[in-house]
Amino acid sequence: MDKRTFWTHYFIYLVKWPFLACIIGAATGSLVYLFNFSLDWLISRTSSFWLFGLPILGGLITGLIGRWLPGVYGDGTQIYIDRVDRPPHRSLQLLLGKFAASLATLGTGGSGGRVGPFVLIGSIVGKLSTHLRIFPHPGDNRLTAVCGAAAGMGALFGAPLGGGIFAAEILFASSLDYNVLFPAILSSMVGYMVNHLLLGGISFGIRLGYTFSVYHLPPILSAIALSAVAGMIFVYLYEKIRLPFREKNKYRWLTPVIGGFAVTIVGLIFGRKVMGTGEGLVLTILTNQNFIAGGVILLIGKLLSTTVTVKSGGSGGLTFPAIIMGAISANVISQLFGLENIILHQAIICAGITAAMASVLNTPIGAAIIMLELFGVRAAPPVVMGAILGFIIGRPTVIYSYRDKGVWKKSRGI
Repeated sequence: MDKRTFWTHYFIYLVKWPFLACIIGAATGSLVYLFNFSLDWLISRTSSFWLFGLPILGGLITGLIGRWLPGVYGDGTQIYIDRVDRPPHRSLQLLLGKFAASLATLGTGGSGGRVGPFVLIGSIVGKLSTHLRIFPHPGDNRLTAVCGAAAGMGALFGAPLGGGIFAAEILFASSLDYNVLFPAILSSMVGYMVNHLLLGGISFGIRLGYTFSVYHLPPILSAIALSAVAGMIFVYLYEKIRLPFREKNKYRWLTPVIGGFAVTIVGLIFGRKVMGTGEGLVLTILTNQNFIAGGVILLIGKLLSTTVTVKSGGSGGLTFPAIIMGAISANVISQLFGLENIILHQAIICAGITAAMASVLNTPIGAAIIMLELFGVRAAPPVVMGAILGFIIGRPTVIYSYRDKGVWKKSRGI
């Protein structure tokens, strides 16, 4: 490439991608705020009826949407990975369908998170921006999709840097493309600013005033090990469950209904806390120390409820359930060690959360950066140890199909 061609490409990149990243980030951040507002309103009016079979209704609505748009089933991240290079064919319909199906699933008591659906929704927003045709290029579909997914992640977590890294890292097993990474981080930043600073979205997390000591290693390492193993068990169960109807079967739309019935049974056995998004549960664990037996029951219940909801086709993410499993597992370790120092307790919870994310999603860098943004740099020792060891322990289990240097790693997902 001669000097003139280089500077031409450089100028186009400098003008094009900051502009597109800002557009995508602002649109996705606004959608995140709208979704959070709608879901919180819906939960406040339906949560009293979750144990009366309301998840069945949510499964029915999701199934009916899925009859015309099968892409609404499940987590959403796998479809983002599979279609990242494809043009935005019927993307607007899928965006609206995923938005509605996620509200139906999570608002009626189905167990899942908001991240997975918005990784897909954000990527669709990004691809739709290619219709602006600003210096069009064949690789625009991928880069705009990553920018949209990053904006969704950054806006939901309040973690602009981690959101950009996560959206790029989840595509590949062991590599990051800097040409993709920098626009993704900018888009994630804009999504965060629009949702949190302009529209008033609420951030998750607390600032830790923790000081590391070598004497803290036994509980921290124990929490990391248990959380990573809990993540592996979750992935194993998710992979082993077989759907009653094949993907192309005309009765496939009934499986979310079956999942809604199953999650109701799990809720009746383990309690209502294992249903829904469970976001308040993490903050409760961070600030309070529960009984060991209660923690184990919650862990088993959340593992089962999330598996039956998402695997059956309910529209919910796997990221936040992984965070909850890590928090519960680490809380059990904290109680076993009889820790009375609340700061050390919170540091152990941070280590467990990071380990579970790295184990389930195989994204150690993104998990570590997100947790550092949420809990502060003082949490770095347990968070970094959790990311590295959780990833190493959970490496044999893969919940998503992903691309490693052009080679597909197959997973029996949804």
